[in-house]
Amino acid sequence: MKKIFLYFRTSEWYDSKIPLAMCVGLYALLYEPQILEKRDLILWYIAYFLFCIIYFAFNYLFNDYSDLEEDRRAGKEKVIHSVDRRWSLLILCILPVLGVLELFAATGRHWTTLLVSLVCYVLGMSYSAKGIRMKERGIWGLVFSAFAQRNTPVLITFSFLHMRMDHFICWMAVCFVNGLRYILIHQYIDRENDKKVGIHTFVLDRNISIKKGIWCSLAVEMLSVIWLFAGEWKVMAVTGVIYAVVCILNWNFTEKVLKASYFYSYACVPLEDLYNVFMPLLLTCGYAVKSGYYLLIPLTVLYLIAPLCRKIYMPMMSVWKMLHGEMS
Repeated sequence: MKKIFLYFRTSEWYDSKIPLAMCVGLYALLYEPQILEKRDLILWYIAYFLFCIIYFAFNYLFNDYSDLEEDRRAGKEKVIHSVDRRWSLLILCILPVLGVLELFAATGRHWTTLLVSLVCYVLGMSYSAKGIRMKERGIWGLVFSAFAQRNTPVLITFSFLHMRMDHFICWMAVCFVNGLRYILIHQYIDRENDKKVGIHTFVLDRNISIKKGIWCSLAVEMLSVIWLFAGEWKVMAVTGVIYAVVCILNWNFTEKVLKASYFYSYACVPLEDLYNVFMPLLLTCGYAVKSGYYLLIPLTVLYLIAPLCRKIYMPMMSVWKMLHGEMS
């Protein structure tokens, strides 16, 4: 089982990309007026959740399959290197068919959703496909890649459920700049390996600091989130105060204990815990109360148990070390 998880690199997306996708779907179910029955809506949410899992598994596997030779030259060791290429190719053929068809069936053969889901797969492949490789095409490749990797949930949701245009735009902005930030950090971390094998990326070619880009993305995200939840100002105020404290403690722990940069590493990506823990849990609880499907709460907690424990551990350790004078 561990080898399967490593093969699809689930640790790199199940607790970072999926929770944000959950937020988009849950927001539409909770705050937007829908004409479908509750049973149909929960069926859509389950199918949408499965689609996102299959989609991200496919994207990461396709990226590794496309970069097989480059990764070997760079000295990277991945599970896919020990698997027959024909098996990997077969899996890559099966995954999109499975993901698209299960969503198509759950939406009652909704043709717009089918078309959008197919477009999403094409966008996902273009990130690393031979002859296209958008990740190597400078700033436009960066923009395209961020959109392809993160905006899929918004497009899928908007294709089937009702969503106000301003809310749609805000979610598109949140997901886009979130994806942009992850790609910038990824390119920054991988710049030495990329240099070895001759891969050209936005960060490597320009030898730039990514901190300005991250601060700009944070500003766009916070303004969009405030707009989306403006009607829940009391909950937003309380959550904001708690989250600000958590961020300070996480920054302290990341910089002084892990000796990693809060902006340049995956140790604690800014706003990660907002999208991966706080927001999905709050939206799940809200929709569970509204719909009466209370089982969603323990299921969501179970799925988020790893990032939840991580986000509890880091602030607690930060406080512990500060109290015992172990931080310089």
